[in-house]
Amino acid sequence: MTNDSTGGNGHDTIHGFKVGNPVKDSDADLLDMSELLDYKGSISFFEDDGKLELDYSSRGVLDYVKVEVVGSDTVISIDRDGQGGQHGFTQVVTLADVQTDLVTLLQNNQIMM
Repeated sequence: MTNDSTGGNGHDTIHGFKVGNPVKDSDADLLDMSELLDYKGSISFFEDDGKLELDYSSRGVLDYVKVEVVGSDTVISIDRDGQGGQHGFTQVVTLADVQTDLVTLLQNNQIMM
């Protein structure tokens, strides 16, 4: 792996990505970013007015992964070493014709860190 912002990887567009929990849905897809990210924190949630949110101790993940809906697609960007490190956010994946968010992908265990 190289020392650039993408770890030597380019920007990929994935067509047909299925949002869902892979444990319950064999068609659900996974994104393995464990080799790219230096995030060592936990991931946990709380419910606020029926909506899942990252709990305070998990908010550090926002320094490493950003998920944005752009038109009909979802764009995932990473900052390999977190906010304030050598690298900044770089787009690495576009999920074509999928609209989702980071909390949904994390709750479904679809992003491996």
